[in-house]
Amino acid sequence: MAKQRRVEHEQEQSAELLNNLGHVEKMEVLTGIADLKEEIGTYLASFDPSKPVTSADVHKIFENLAQKRRRKGSGPGLRWIGWIEELKSGQLNWKRELALGKY
Repeated sequence: MAKQRRVEHEQEQSAELLNNLGHVEKMEVLTGIADLKEEIGTYLASFDPSKPVTSADVHKIFENLAQKRRRKGSGPGLRWIGWIEELKSGQLNWKRELALGKY
């Protein structure tokens, strides 16, 4: 009974977290989850099931994800959408951000 309540509480917290995010942030979270699922599936499909998964294997999965994210981040996409939303809301000091090379 306590475990079930704990699981329900965690689910409520996750839903509340997503509800408090903007559209762009929600899309980034969902894209990240999909990318992680795909990367793990791809890695395990090529993995020898008779061998144990090591911490080095897990690090390799996350390195691959980071490389993909850097490649995706080099062109227009969610980053630009987020920038436009911040600019519209007045939360962005665009001159400073451009000077720092963030966009």
